[in-house]
Amino acid sequence: MTRAAIKPRKTARGWVLPAPAKLNFYLQVHGRRDDGFHELTTLIAPLRLCDTIVVSATDVATAEIKLRVTPALAPRGDASPEHSPVPSDERNLIVRALRRLREAAGVTRGATVTLIKRIPSLAGMGGGSSDAAAALRAGEAAWGVSLGQRKLHELASEIGSDVPVLLSGEPSVCRGRGEKIEPVHLPAGIPCVVVQPPAALGAGQVYQSLDVTSLPRCSPEGLSELVFALRGGELAAAGRLMLNHLQSPAERLAPAVAAVAQAFTRAGVLAHQMTGSGAAYFGLCQSLRQARCVAAKLRQQGLGWVNVTTTMGSSASYS
Repeated sequence: MTRAAIKPRKTARGWVLPAPAKLNFYLQVHGRRDDGFHELTTLIAPLRLCDTIVVSATDVATAEIKLRVTPALAPRGDASPEHSPVPSDERNLIVRALRRLREAAGVTRGATVTLIKRIPSLAGMGGGSSDAAAALRAGEAAWGVSLGQRKLHELASEIGSDVPVLLSGEPSVCRGRGEKIEPVHLPAGIPCVVVQPPAALGAGQVYQSLDVTSLPRCSPEGLSELVFALRGGELAAAGRLMLNHLQSPAERLAPAVAAVAQAFTRAGVLAHQMTGSGAAYFGLCQSLRQARCVAAKLRQQGLGWVNVTTTMGSSASYS
């Protein structure tokens, strides 16, 4: 089941929705736009690793959005995520998303929100953006409103570049600054090992360190070939086509990222690279058994938080 098919679930605590992490299998930076953002082409896949959002409408008319952040217990003996402090005020995208939803829908009541946090912060895994996307859907349910997909997409684009694709919940190719979304067919269950080293990288500082004039040329067919390889389960071939233009500047800013890359090379995974603007790093494995073995080796090296997860699939097509 894809995220797009998942609807908020009513419980005694409120309306509950998972907020999946994401990986960038491909991230090409074309240059800086006039609006200050960078023009991108990226392939994003959602993961089974999820935060959980619980939204409950208040009984009285108030504009207040109250957010409580709760770290989740790690399953199966995995280490807990090494979170940077997660704000609970207007700096959190959940609060911004629900405030914009209130305005757009003409809602007079406020809401109480619980965020159960499993995705590391400042990792390039889309945790904050996915939380905001889930909050929009759970907020609609809690307040009994429906803006429609087009308006909800517009709100998501205002909140953050990754929010629209995580709202859709589909593996997708994104262009522009991320708002132009084309769902693609990718299989579910690709085994991944993700490591978040003890380094916090803000997207802004990574982009500022990127020299777009020195980026290597990319094959126009590279992205299509990557999607084809992933779709066919040819993960080793996919690894030769994966790309992240932000990895080199991130490694210069945080040597821990380069150390994790070297550890993945020694671990013998099929492919590996940084996701988003970092600092999280992932490797593709042939099976869950291999992924668990690789994760055990990486934990012994004290590289940071280590997690085994798989991709979520879709029924979309790509041409």
